[in-house]
Amino acid sequence: MRIACLFLLILLIPLTCGIILPAEQAHAGIFDKFINMQIEPVGDVIAEVRPSDSHYFRFKYYNGGTLTKGYNFYTEFTVDVEGEGWIAYVSPTSRFTGPNETADGHVMVAASARPSNTASIHVSGRFRDIYGNWYYGNYTFQVKVAQYHSFDVKVNKTFIHGRQERIYSVPVTIVNYGNREDRFTISTKHRPPGWNVGISQSPIILPPRGEATFYVYFTTPHERVYTQATTHFIMLEVISEGTSYKKPVSIVVTVEGFHLTLGQLVALLSGAPSLILLAFVAAVIHGKNSPYGQIPKPWREEREELEKLQPPQRKRVLKEMKEEWESSKQFLRWALLSEQKHA
Repeated sequence: MRIACLFLLILLIPLTCGIILPAEQAHAGIFDKFINMQIEPVGDVIAEVRPSDSHYFRFKYYNGGTLTKGYNFYTEFTVDVEGEGWIAYVSPTSRFTGPNETADGHVMVAASARPSNTASIHVSGRFRDIYGNWYYGNYTFQVKVAQYHSFDVKVNKTFIHGRQERIYSVPVTIVNYGNREDRFTISTKHRPPGWNVGISQSPIILPPRGEATFYVYFTTPHERVYTQATTHFIMLEVISEGTSYKKPVSIVVTVEGFHLTLGQLVALLSGAPSLILLAFVAAVIHGKNSPYGQIPKPWREEREELEKLQPPQRKRVLKEMKEEWESSKQFLRWALLSEQKHA
């Protein structure tokens, strides 16, 4: 009976301590010398990873305490990443580990297309004993991104509705997404015949994560007096000298509308008085030769009689005269048409 009570008391002492004391105090006290998690790297602890690539870190873990026999510990692992554009996975996430066992694990770290230059990979593990107490361990790996080149070209205006003999400018922005300085060269690969195309700056040197804007200038030449929606395109090429990678830039221009060159406009204005005089003479000759011009206008022949009338009466009589003259004109037109038909 005494032996049974003593055995029960020995089993209740750890449980009582775990209930009365907080877990941290219990671990920092008498139990840490029996159970404590140890995590140690196997191989490299710092790795250089290229964008969109991955790397595996390996580690081992075991009980660093004096307990070497008895029950197995429930084991858990988690991983946290301190850095942008990186993800990590740990294996195993949970299992049972013997008190005298040395087990292996690994962490897979993957970089995005544009990760931060460095990142810290925090691996956290813990043992749980049969009384529900936790015993923690951790280790931190480091990753850094390998040097790489990456850039993009942005154009706000890819379509322009233009006119002849005009000057236009288009802003183009280069963004260096790489983690090292890069030099960019801009060149014209295609332009419409007769067009002048210029670039404000080339080459352009950009620091990591830097950007710069240059301008494309072009002039539309004169084609004809009237152009109905002709479409042209300009193609540029931006080259990263670090990798010789190229990106095209296309600008579509539609030209339409009336247009006179300066010489045509001067010639038109200088000849305008002569054209006006010629049109006036032609109108006079046509009026004299026209049969309608032979019909007398009564308001002109009887001007003196009309001036003697009162304004209201003169207005009424003048209206009647013009109506009679228009009737005579219409009758003459009908007679001429009838004569042409019979002829």
